[in-house]
Amino acid sequence: MTLRPALPFLTLVTAIAATLVAPRVAALGAAAYALGAGIEAVRVSRRFGAPAGITWLAFPAMHFPHAVGFGVGLVRFLLWPNWTSPQPDRRGDVTPLAP
Repeated sequence: MTLRPALPFLTLVTAIAATLVAPRVAALGAAAYALGAGIEAVRVSRRFGAPAGITWLAFPAMHFPHAVGFGVGLVRFLLWPNWTSPQPDRRGDVTPLAP
């Protein structure tokens, strides 16, 4: 298990906190994210032949919903933990817990 899936959520929470406490720091963070996403968009666009502007917009379009979904899942788990009960899958079969 790695920290990688939580990074968009942690970035979003940090950005919100920075906006409330230190707006100039938040602006620098937003600029750094935009610059990093732009550099990565150019790299990906060259590799796959996609327009860089569209690729650049894809990064926040992926990161923001991932961050919100991770946060919602985290809150739901903290309110209603379910480690001990097996969950039915889409077919209605109950998957046994891992050993």
